[in-house]
Amino acid sequence: MGTTERIRLLTTCCALVLATHAGTAQTLISDAHLYGASPRGFAMADAYCADENDVTSMYGNPGALGFLRNTSIVLTHQVEWTTQSAMEQVAVPYQLSRDVSLGISAVVARDGRLSGLDGTEFAFKSYGVDLGSSIRVIPTLTVGLLLGARKFTFADQTMTTGWVQTGVLYNPTPGITYGVSYRIRNSLLCVIAGSHASLEREPTWPGELEIGAAMTFPAHSGVPMVSLALTTSKNFPSIQRFNTKGGLEVYPVPFLALRLGYKVGSSVNVGRYGAGVKVGRLQMDIGIAPSAAEERSHIMSLSYSL
Repeated sequence: MGTTERIRLLTTCCALVLATHAGTAQTLISDAHLYGASPRGFAMADAYCADENDVTSMYGNPGALGFLRNTSIVLTHQVEWTTQSAMEQVAVPYQLSRDVSLGISAVVARDGRLSGLDGTEFAFKSYGVDLGSSIRVIPTLTVGLLLGARKFTFADQTMTTGWVQTGVLYNPTPGITYGVSYRIRNSLLCVIAGSHASLEREPTWPGELEIGAAMTFPAHSGVPMVSLALTTSKNFPSIQRFNTKGGLEVYPVPFLALRLGYKVGSSVNVGRYGAGVKVGRLQMDIGIAPSAAEERSHIMSLSYSL
């Protein structure tokens, strides 16, 4: 959410809270988490609109399901440091036919707590499922669709929301991919006012358009030595919010990947880093977001190649 949107929504929420709870002047707003996670994409600052690494790449672009380099079951664990909430995710790819691919993911977030400015704590949790599909139009082009749904519980209130994401992935030659993705969401906000807590929807259905490119070298290698990714995104209906995200992955040895990412834009300038280790069919990945300018967190995953 951009600065202008946040100020507008904060003003609206304050007015509603003050009208309902006379004398309460303290309000804290926290965005609800909607999406699943890609550990590799997370470490590379979410620059994975043109990535087709494994099934979790569908969160960057659902068209990626038709070009996966790794058909792996991925188990993911993420911890958000401020609220100490934990997110667990399992994602599985499935090849329906030569030209149709699916991705299925289940997500549970638990044990999170938000504190009001008067010290009152409220627990929250959520769970949901995501279903992605990809169709190969021509040998070098796929189109995809991702549907996601979440049910949130915050204090004694519940609310259901979700989003739709479409994407196109173009692979003109081995080692180079281009992607375009558009996502529209019916988002939630957790609102705390004094000793009262409530769930509120955003007044609009925000959308996000991303355009990206990725390159691996050497192109025909099963384990590339270097991967580069670049994505630029624009949020709607916000006029000012945009972000450019870049990621670098280097394999100093065939079984070890080192990753760096940086995100710069109108709302945030942050860096991330991570690594991955592969032994046989098993791979472990970790990504860390250390900057206080965003929600500080770490993410780990264990994947098994099918």
